[in-house]
Amino acid sequence: MLENMGIPAGRVAIRVLAAIELAVGVACLVSPRRATSAVMGLLYLSFAAVLALLLVRGIEVPSCGCAGDRDVPPSWIHVGLNLAAAATAVAAAATGPGFGGIVGTAAAVPLAGAGFVAGILTISWLAVLCATYLPTVLFAYRGRT
Repeated sequence: MLENMGIPAGRVAIRVLAAIELAVGVACLVSPRRATSAVMGLLYLSFAAVLALLLVRGIEVPSCGCAGDRDVPPSWIHVGLNLAAAATAVAAAATGPGFGGIVGTAAAVPLAGAGFVAGILTISWLAVLCATYLPTVLFAYRGRT
C-alpha cells in the first residue's frame, strides 16, 4: 500500500510497524497509561490519514492489509473507524485511562471476568467485521437498478 503512494517500504519495514502496533495495543490493554494511549491515538490517526490520502488521490490498492489474506480495499468506512479509535485513544491520553487493564479488571469481576473478556472479544470481532465486510456489503449494488 505504501509503495502505491511512492513511499518505499519493504516487507521488513511493514512487519516492524505491525509489531509496534501490536506491542502498543497489548500495552494499552494490559497496563494502560497516558503515554501508550497517546501513541495508540497517533498510530490510528496516521493510518486514517494514509487511507484518506489514498482515497482522495484515487490511488487504487488491492488491500489495506488489515484483514490478512482477504483483500479489503481502503474505504471511507475504514477511515471513520480509525478516526473513532484515534479519538478514543486521545481521550484516554487526555483524561487518563478509565480502567486498570484487562487482567486487573477481569480479576475484580465475578466468574474471573469471563463475561468482561467475552464482551471485549465480541466488540473486537465486530470491529474487524465492520472494517472487513461492511464496505463490500454497502457498495455491493452500486450502479444496479
